Amino acid sequence: MKILMLGGTYFIGLSIVRRLQGRGHITMVNRGSRSIDIPGINLIKCDRRNTEELAKALIEDYDIVVDVSAYEPSDIHSVLTCLKKPPQKYFYISSAAVYNREGSAPPFDENASGGGDSIWGDYGALKYECEQILGEHMPSQLFILRPPYVYGPHNYLEREQFIWARLLHQKSVFVPGDGQTRVQFCYVEDIASFIEHLIFRSDVAPGAYNIGENRYYSFQEYIELLAEVSQTTPIIRYVNDPKVSARTYFPFRNDDLTLNVNKIIRIPGYSTTTFLDGIRQTYEWFNAHGSIFYTPTEQEKAWY
Repeated sequence: MKILMLGGTYFIGLSIVRRLQGRGHITMVNRGSRSIDIPGINLIKCDRRNTEELAKALIEDYDIVVDVSAYEPSDIHSVLTCLKKPPQKYFYISSAAVYNREGSAPPFDENASGGGDSIWGDYGALKYECEQILGEHMPSQLFILRPPYVYGPHNYLEREQFIWARLLHQKSVFVPGDGQTRVQFCYVEDIASFIEHLIFRSDVAPGAYNIGENRYYSFQEYIELLAEVSQTTPIIRYVNDPKVSARTYFPFRNDDLTLNVNKIIRIPGYSTTTFLDGIRQTYEWFNAHGSIFYTPTEQEKAWY
């Protein structure tokens, strides 16, 4: 089996590559901005938006395509132009940001209003456009994964480690509102295991799949669980000033982000990781790699 990875040198892509190692011959295309130390991977340094370069790189027919690096339509157009023939399955890592809460309220199911939500800027709208283009060209081969907040080892976004840094240094965690905003999480390894699970199966229909744990957490619960795992006592200070953006002192926007994941959990043989189990493994990884640093934001400095 020939597998084409578009992206894959860090976080979600890295998890997928490691999970698929040994499942087939893997060719990875990325710009070479990060090295990868995984034996048996055919690494091609190429900017996917450069159609001429990409056409020279994609010289084989691929059974599986896993796309973690498409953020705008040009990323998709170049690949569709350069693939010699459609793959048997195309896995596109999209996002819960494609849903539009002006047309549907969370928890969003896969049929909720799309087009992107303004709270994410252009990110969700562009991801949604990518989905639409792929769907027009290969509807019978396309699997779209829409996770909410992804966490786990190698996470380059300051989320769980942002909170742990404050807990471990006995600093206040400033929380927007009353701490009851609800969010949902997806362990990075669950995305990788889903793709691995479906590669050889023919009984799962293509389409869009929300992916994540079948449970929501308030900001308050989230912090308390991170404190439990790190064996710390949180110092929480609530911020009720709507003029101050939550993102200036907290790792999430002050908006509910929840999904209905019934479609994916009904797939026989597939299961997701509980947040407590996943966050324990994540904490162990960050601790082992010395990757938790405390640096107050400018807004936090103003409040101390």
